[in-house]
Amino acid sequence: MIRIAIADDQEENIQTLEAIVKKYAREKDAQIQIYTYTSSTFLLADVTEGRGFDIYLLDIEMPEHTGLEVSKEIRDRYYEAFIIFVSDHNEYIEEGYEYSAFRYILRKNAKIKLPQAFDVLLPYIEAQNQKCFVVENSRGIYKVSYKDIIKIEKDGKQNGQKNVRITARNRIFTVRGSVSGIFQGLDSEDFIYINKGLVVSLKHINAVEDKYVLLDDGSTAPVSRSRIKETREAVSKFFRRGSK
Repeated sequence: MIRIAIADDQEENIQTLEAIVKKYAREKDAQIQIYTYTSSTFLLADVTEGRGFDIYLLDIEMPEHTGLEVSKEIRDRYYEAFIIFVSDHNEYIEEGYEYSAFRYILRKNAKIKLPQAFDVLLPYIEAQNQKCFVVENSRGIYKVSYKDIIKIEKDGKQNGQKNVRITARNRIFTVRGSVSGIFQGLDSEDFIYINKGLVVSLKHINAVEDKYVLLDDGSTAPVSRSRIKETREAVSKFFRRGSK
């Protein structure tokens, strides 16, 4: 299921975009959930409380917080999310792309340009959503999407067996095993060792400062001296790849 948020202070504009999305979903048989916001403040509240979306359709000129201000908060917390600005004005195009917007669409062209953007985005998002890690512990069995995993770290021992803590969005799991074993099982270039007992997702790194990475859940994690160069290079490469 692909989650799309539409934010515009004009109800009429929201209805127009919602109709375009629903029409696309019917024609492509796409599984899409739509969430609408006439208040940018309410959208920001959901974003800061951990309710993220795959795609954001944002108006630029909104009275409480502009689309650019909202996009900055989204980028800080959900770097992998796709932002599409839909506006009546073209003077914000350059500034919009400074926030790594996927598209900047003039509202008069939305019926044509928005489905074209979805043709590119949806297959990629669907593929990413299908990549999941199965967590099994004493409480149950859980499917955790790769994109939701923030970090994997040592969590001591219990009854002589190693424990690993997996921090995902809105949930923390404790499982038996080793960090290296889980890392190998993920088999993904989006995860990187930053010290002996800690693996983080490149998708959730906001910055590297000194010998720490800043993660989008607000936490920091130390980078070992032997891995600082490798970590900086990997983060730089990932950020540049995402900005293209």
